[in-house]
Amino acid sequence: MNTKERLKEYIKFKGMAVTSFEKSIGTANSYVNSIYKSIGSDKRDVIIEKYPDLNMDWLLTGRGEMLTVKSEPTIEVKEKPSYISADGYEVKYVLLLERTVAFLEAKIAELTK
Repeated sequence: MNTKERLKEYIKFKGMAVTSFEKSIGTANSYVNSIYKSIGSDKRDVIIEKYPDLNMDWLLTGRGEMLTVKSEPTIEVKEKPSYISADGYEVKYVLLLERTVAFLEAKIAELTK
């Protein structure tokens, strides 16, 4: 697994879209996909600042664990679903299910490594 693949694994664990991650570190769309060998020191500094739970040694070399501290995935809600009821209970239930699925997918990926 290379740096780009490890970064994508972390982004998936966080429950983010790649484009949201790129925006959060101030890069253009497709930055992650354009990573060839490594990440420049300027981008590493921003990633360390924004994502302190990411183990940079793991990201760059594959050594150690993905996280420096125990962390739960972050769920990003892109848009309000169209199936909203008057009381909003269906939406809350669906969002809870989506968060659960993302968390379980991340755990499965972690356990299969």
